Amino acid sequence: MLISKSGFRAFNEFDLRQTLENQLKRIKSEIENYLKENPSGATAEYISVKSTYGQIKPVEVKIDEIYATTSQQMIPTEYFPSGFFFLDEHGEYEKEVFTFHLPFSGDPALLRSVASTRILWTEEIAISGNEILFDVINFNNDADIIQKDRDKVINFLKSQLTHVNGEVNQYNSSLEEEIKKAVDQTKGKLSEHEAFLAKLGTPIRPSMDKSIPEENSTIPVVSHVVKENPKKFDVFICHASEDKPFVASLAGAIKAAGIEVWYDDFQLGWGDDLRSAIDNGLKNSRYGVVVFSKAFFARKKWTEYELNGLFAREKVDQKVILPIWHKVTRDEIAEYSPSLVDRFAKQSSSIGEIIDELNSLLKK
Repeated sequence: MLISKSGFRAFNEFDLRQTLENQLKRIKSEIENYLKENPSGATAEYISVKSTYGQIKPVEVKIDEIYATTSQQMIPTEYFPSGFFFLDEHGEYEKEVFTFHLPFSGDPALLRSVASTRILWTEEIAISGNEILFDVINFNNDADIIQKDRDKVINFLKSQLTHVNGEVNQYNSSLEEEIKKAVDQTKGKLSEHEAFLAKLGTPIRPSMDKSIPEENSTIPVVSHVVKENPKKFDVFICHASEDKPFVASLAGAIKAAGIEVWYDDFQLGWGDDLRSAIDNGLKNSRYGVVVFSKAFFARKKWTEYELNGLFAREKVDQKVILPIWHKVTRDEIAEYSPSLVDRFAKQSSSIGEIIDELNSLLKK
């Protein structure tokens, strides 16, 4: 959790396996281009330099060095656990916030990567220098609860890093052998090409003369995580499949109004990774329209997953969830989630009004 800092959802942005494959392809391409112009340059030194340069440093958290800072912050009532009584149900109340600072080493970009093995929930964190930051609110002056919340985040990080570092270590350990194979394959291709050029009877001159790095040159430490700029959406629609007749009309009207909408029927194709596609939509949408209905209250896997993801994005003074009540009553909403009852909601019978309100929100 983060209260007033800008952060991100850990291990939730881009596929690690694909990134490592892209990195290896890039290295092989560099080898081929280099040897085309330096046929005798495939020395042991060259292979060593490429192997060192291509290594990715795993992330290690230094749990024994963790420390905390505290501050007093105004916390909205929706963040409070059940059992608190408020004079103003929509107000904010001052509470102590513990910000935990967890030192780490390694490539910070890995904290955003998605390993092949992962768990279906995440934690919001921030990075400051070589520290991972996360917040815990002190609601009851109960040290045991604060420690439990702290340890929950730490254990999440440790668990995910086990999978991430496992893939990175496997990549690093095989890199030198992969580079040697790429050198041999490139030599074979060049030999065949030289034989072809010899038949032309015309000398071929290189366009430039490049050399490998000096033996004692400094190899910069860089991140090899390649990220593409994802498409941004104005609205993500979270709904139960039983409500498709209404939701399809709503999504069509939103799209017709020129609003960028993430709607599964618009975005998902045959064979797409459902979880990855939903995660991308959740984190790259400005707002989440949630269609609450009797079917939604059945607490299905993906509707709950999407709603939890939208809740995780909400911060102090940052509204994300836009509720729509579809043929349900206030009492039914309260039974599903009391914290949602007092959120201002639109009725599904007023699609035109919903579009007008969305346009107003997006102009702010």
